[in-house]
Amino acid sequence: MSNSYLSISQVADELGLGTTTVRGYIAAGQLKASKLGGGKTSPIRVKRSDLEAFVDAGAL
Repeated sequence: MSNSYLSISQVADELGLGTTTVRGYIAAGQLKASKLGGGKTSPIRVKRSDLEAFVDAGAL
């Protein structure tokens, strides 16, 4: 498993979903994500390993 980080747009592209849907999974706690930095506009990233776990769990 790789621990590279993906943007919400990259996750959406890989899953064939919209960014709003991906953000919903993150907000619901179904997909782990991290905010880089402490500001309101700090980018949100998803570890590839967390995305793989999300898919393997059949969350889609």
